[in-house]
Formats: sequence, C-alpha cells, structure tokens
Amino acid sequence: MEGLSDTVGYTLENRAYKALPSILAEHGLKVEGRLLRKYIKIGKKDRRVNVYGLARRNGEKILILGEAKVRPSKKEISRFEKLCKAIAEQEKKPVFKIFVAHDFPPSIEEELKKREILPVWSYELE
Repeated sequence: MEGLSDTVGYTLENRAYKALPSILAEHGLKVEGRLLRKYIKIGKKDRRVNVYGLARRNGEKILILGEAKVRPSKKEISRFEKLCKAIAEQEKKPVFKIFVAHDFPPSIEEELKKREILPVWSYELE
C-alpha cells in the first residue's frame, strides 16, 4: 500500500509544480524560477518539503512552501506548520503556505483557512 500512496502523492506534487504558478498569481504572487521538491537541513535532519520556491509580491521576496496529501488531517496540518515555521526562521523570509489535496473535508478546509494556508484542490491543477 505504501508504494501506491507514494505514487499518488508524487503524481499530485508533479502536477502542482506546473499549475501552481498561475494559481499563486491569483493571490498576487509571481513565482521566480521553478517550484520543486526540496530537502532542507533543519538542525541535524534533512526535511522534505513537497513544494518549495520563491516568489515576489509587491517587490517583497516570499518563500512558497507547500504540502501535498491525498486527504490531509489536522495532525498533518500542524506538522506542516511547524516545518514552515522552522524554515522561515532559518531562511529569514516570509512564507506563503499552500496545501494541495484530492479531498478536503469541510472541517479541514476551514482549519487551513483559519491558519492562513491556501487549500488547493487537485482539480484546480488541470
């Protein structure tokens, strides 16, 4: 099952890299370069970020950080937020957070918005 889950997750991420720049432009962000999957050393650990990139909004450089899951949970959202906080402190840049998924139950979508994380449905990547 893990292999199937990985395949679905990587496919979702790969579609996101191509489609997210136009979605982010709707939020006033101009992506610079490419969005990609990246490992970032935090302390002694390499931490994987599903979506990583740089953008500009009103002349300010902003770090784009994103997570991709089939159906996220509140626990995964909290874990993602902690990772974003650590990366923002290390890179000393403001962060725009996104969460890409196939399915957002209403309570999860509400939680993301409350935490100022943009939910992006997989069908928006078409």
